[in-house]
Amino acid sequence: MRFALFIFIFANYLLANVGSIVNYVGDVEILRNNESIVVQNKNYELLENDTIITKSNAKVHIIFIDNTNLTLGKNSTIKINKYLINGANSKVDLNAKKGSYDLTSGEISKLARQSFKFQANTATIGIRGTRFSGDLNQKFVDCNDGEIDVKVGNKTYNLKKGERLHYKNLKTITLKKLEPSEFKMIRLGN
Repeated sequence: MRFALFIFIFANYLLANVGSIVNYVGDVEILRNNESIVVQNKNYELLENDTIITKSNAKVHIIFIDNTNLTLGKNSTIKINKYLINGANSKVDLNAKKGSYDLTSGEISKLARQSFKFQANTATIGIRGTRFSGDLNQKFVDCNDGEIDVKVGNKTYNLKKGERLHYKNLKTITLKKLEPSEFKMIRLGN
């Protein structure tokens, strides 16, 4: 009986953890159940419904359970609405509320890429085994590798490696090729 209880508790623990903060600089905060938690160590475990906030001096690198890598720049906020990796039933729903981000998709792109949603202001990003980045303040999304589908309003745009989409509002959309100097990755160091 004790063994069965241990297995049940251990399984729930594994299901609850959706990723970890593997590295950070500066002040990073987690909002969980109406409580503010200041991150004070690496390998801090993240749960569904957590909101990660970086302050003006901070950046954070997160690795999710399917090896999706997400780096947030300074003054950024993202909420983990859903992160379930379960074969074809996998579902990811992330909501970037402000700041900059850089994401490289993991196993979700092979298991259920149609069930991956990354909301960035008025743009929703879908993956195809890729790396993308953007900035909510400057309102752009870059496809750095692979392909992404970016939905703005009722229209979906397919971006390939080296393309940027600017979205000022639901009607003003511009696409352009990125110059090599514009391929930027958020780095934790200087």
